[in-house]
Parts: sequence; structure tokens; C-alpha cells
Amino acid sequence: NGLPCGSPRWSPDGRLLAFDGSGEGAPEIYVVGADGGTPHRITNHPSDNVVPSWSHDGRWIYFSSDRSGRHEVWKVAKGGGEPVQVTRSGGYRASESPDSKYLYYTKFAPGNFTLGLFRMPAQGGAETQILEGPVAWAFGVAAKGVYFQPDDQTIQFLDTASGKVRTIAIPEKPSNSLCVSPDAAYVVYGQEDRNTLNLMLVEGFR
Repeated sequence: NGLPCGSPRWSPDGRLLAFDGSGEGAPEIYVVGADGGTPHRITNHPSDNVVPSWSHDGRWIYFSSDRSGRHEVWKVAKGGGEPVQVTRSGGYRASESPDSKYLYYTKFAPGNFTLGLFRMPAQGGAETQILEGPVAWAFGVAAKGVYFQPDDQTIQFLDTASGKVRTIAIPEKPSNSLCVSPDAAYVVYGQEDRNTLNLMLVEGFR
């Protein structure tokens, strides 16, 4: 589509993709058909509009925007329209629980890690911090809890009923991204196999 883009997320029915793109200045949220086509821009604001995710009914797209002066979670109808502010005390990457009752989210901090994990009722209400300390920016919400990374060396699971945390995997190499399959049978994570820098010579530079 010609847009520099990131954070693509499938719609619940698998027919659409939401992503953030910066082809026209500040990052905006776009939706495109899974089979391709012209992306449809659904936000329009001169601020960072990033990391989209879908509500489980497919009607809304959550995203983070700093239009209020700091990053908060907002939501907008999948076809576009006036965004609605969801969080009031900071919010970055967000994900609905499978039963659509709660919205889980992190709060923005410099670098790839964010400050704690929070949740609030999806229809609005007070927030609760359910994890303290750094949490990698990507996490996965399942019916019984949340898969997350407190650092780039371990993958852990928070049982939201008991509040207990256990380590479920130790990647062989650094990792800071993960997702969970819809049936929670698998956790998929990325790992850093190689990190290199190259010194380049540009001839005829003026």
C-alpha cells in the first residue's frame, strides 16, 4: 500500500487488518481488507495514533494517542468517526479480555518496556493495576489470565483469579514480543537471532 506501517492486527472475523501508518505525517490508524486494496484511514489528528487492537465484537478499534498531552487509550468505530477517550490516567497498548468485560493495557515509558499492567471495565470505570514494574509492550490476554514478559529473557503467565504469576518459557535469545492463539493453546514470540551494525561508505556524497 506504500505506507510505512506497523502493529498490524487481524479483525476477529479475519477479514480486515488494522495498522498504524505514517505515510502522511504523524502516525494514523488505517484499516485494509485482508486480501489487499486501498487502506482506509480512520483517524485524522496531528498526533501519534498507534498500536491498534480490535474489540471482540469487531465494532471498535482501540488505539493509543497523545492528543491530550500524554498517551491514552482511545477507541474509534471500525469505519471511522469521532474517537472516544477510554483511559484517563495514561494508557498505551490495549487488549480486550475474551469475554469483552475488561480492557487490559500498559502505560507508556521510553524504550520497549512499559510501566505495569492495568485493567478497567471495557464499558468504563476505575482502573486497577494488576502487575507492577516493567512489562514488555506486547502481551496476550486469555480467558484465565495474561501472558507477558517482564524482561527480554522470560515469558510469564498471570492467573487473574488467584493473582499468581509463573514462568512458562525462557527463550534461548532475547525476545520482546508475543501473541496468544485464540484458543490459548499456543504462545508465539519473536526472538532476536542477530543484531549487527554496518559501517557504510557513500561515494560522491556532497
